[in-house]
Amino acid sequence: MSGKFLEIAKYAGEAKDSMDDARQVIAYFADDNRKLNAAIQGVQGAVGAISAYKGVIGLLGIESKSAENAMRDLSHAMMALNGLQ
Repeated sequence: MSGKFLEIAKYAGEAKDSMDDARQVIAYFADDNRKLNAAIQGVQGAVGAISAYKGVIGLLGIESKSAENAMRDLSHAMMALNGLQ
């Protein structure tokens, strides 16, 4: 492959990457539920963090009532947000 071809291929790759980025931004703003989806993703992240924490303390044999309560509350919040979606 010639140097000129590689230069053109690199430019084409950068252009494709830019178009993909633009497509993602457009899709985000075209989504009528973007705020709700952002809230759901936030709750999912929190549930994931609490799940990881609960898993670690379970592996260590530590019981935590507050972790169980937090997991239950986050699970209820997730169900409510999913119901709104």
